Amino acid sequence: MSNEMSKNLDSFLALLGGIDLIKNHIANLDKETHIVLASDQISAFLGNAECFRILKLVETLNANICGLNASVLNAAEHVASWDGQVKKNENEMEKVLSEDDEILKKMNEMVEQQMKQQGNGEKQKGDDEENKTISNMLEYFKERFDGRNE
Repeated sequence: MSNEMSKNLDSFLALLGGIDLIKNHIANLDKETHIVLASDQISAFLGNAECFRILKLVETLNANICGLNASVLNAAEHVASWDGQVKKNENEMEKVLSEDDEILKKMNEMVEQQMKQQGNGEKQKGDDEENKTISNMLEYFKERFDGRNE
């Protein structure tokens, strides 16, 4: 049974490695998207609404891959503590799913807190146009996180 357990955990490690590669590609996509949208000509042509919609899509990709990573880590933890007996207990599975939801909620709260802190730091600069952009971004993230948690 111990050999089988290590094969299961090796599978999880391979899966986590694949997820990590995707996270790196999404991080590069995020950087490239910000660079493209930072161009005055492109942002003027697309408008703020379209730029924010594109950024929202990239953030959604990032959040979903982070959620997948958390779920796989959670599953690996349960497999590592598995005693070899098959248990078909719905309560345990519900517990696993609720733990994943709690992790996502905590991640969303942390991002929202960071955005608020960045917004407060930017407000002290006194540049109205910059404050307006930050306020729009904060509003967008708040709507996104509120919609995801419902």
